[in-house]
Amino acid sequence: MLSVKIGRLLGKVYPLFLLGLGLLAYGLWLNRLGFYWDDFPLIWIARTYGAEGLARYFSTNRPFWGLVYQATTPVLGADPTNWQVFALGFRLASGLLLWQLTRLAWPRHEETARWAGALLVIYPGFSQQFISVVYGHMLLVLTAFLASQVLMILALRRAQSSLALLALAWLASAVNLLCMEYYFLLDLARPVLIWAALSQTAAFAALAPKAKLRKTLMLELPFFLLLVGVTAWRTYG
Repeated sequence: MLSVKIGRLLGKVYPLFLLGLGLLAYGLWLNRLGFYWDDFPLIWIARTYGAEGLARYFSTNRPFWGLVYQATTPVLGADPTNWQVFALGFRLASGLLLWQLTRLAWPRHEETARWAGALLVIYPGFSQQFISVVYGHMLLVLTAFLASQVLMILALRRAQSSLALLALAWLASAVNLLCMEYYFLLDLARPVLIWAALSQTAAFAALAPKAKLRKTLMLELPFFLLLVGVTAWRTYG
């Protein structure tokens, strides 16, 4: 009984818990860290050549990602603390979105969802959070990917605003796919999430297996076409 009460309380304050966890793990040193690894050339290019230099730098491999850098570097400037806060903010955002995604797809596994969000924030296998310019943008893209999945599931549950939410989910997926290739294969998990989310409804549960598969694939189709199109553009464009 006590563990249930603690779980319910933690569920109510989980975003604050995750914020505290992130601050304890990374925030105590934010104002003492500098630039590292590829942070130096990126900040130098931004300060020396501006938006045109960044566009040229990314033009041969990730042109759309270069547009994101063109938007962030004038705002955050050359202060390392700004970039550390930027990277930590998107680390926390991605953790919150993974928590939300897991609990939406599998609502009976709230504790698992909380663990998933916490592990994303302080996953010990990732030890380069301090490289804030580079990984801050990578975490921004991861946030877009997770936001796409969350918006998609919300669309499946809200008939009145489903088209608007699906459009936003598709746009967030486009941001992920156009920026970089690191999370391409993760997008292939979308049909599993669609199936899991629909399985919570009585109408879907009443369908025959083939009908369930057909409905899942029809909902996946716009996102799959986007994935194929971006892959072809990145490969042959």
